[in-house]
Amino acid sequence: MTLISWQLGRSDAADDLAAQEIGTVDKRETAVHSTSTVQDNRPSSIAVGSGACIFLACVFSLLIMLDVASLGTHLAIMRSNLAHRCKCMSKRAYTSKE
Repeated sequence: MTLISWQLGRSDAADDLAAQEIGTVDKRETAVHSTSTVQDNRPSSIAVGSGACIFLACVFSLLIMLDVASLGTHLAIMRSNLAHRCKCMSKRAYTSKE
């Protein structure tokens, strides 16, 4: 029995029970908190998160606009390549040796 326990009138069994209650951690409860996120309502965190979302949206929209702008050119090149290939294949069909 420790000095504090003797002054409080507790026994060793009570000390052991108190130590177990203080040192016991339910692992199921800690696992839930380690895999979930908590809402942060500070104005600075909201501003940083919103700024990051806006930045990412601008970058992705710029990439999409650049691709759409060059889409017409690429389609025209593809059309001319297909037309050239069809002409070459049709000439081969008529000039093939039998």
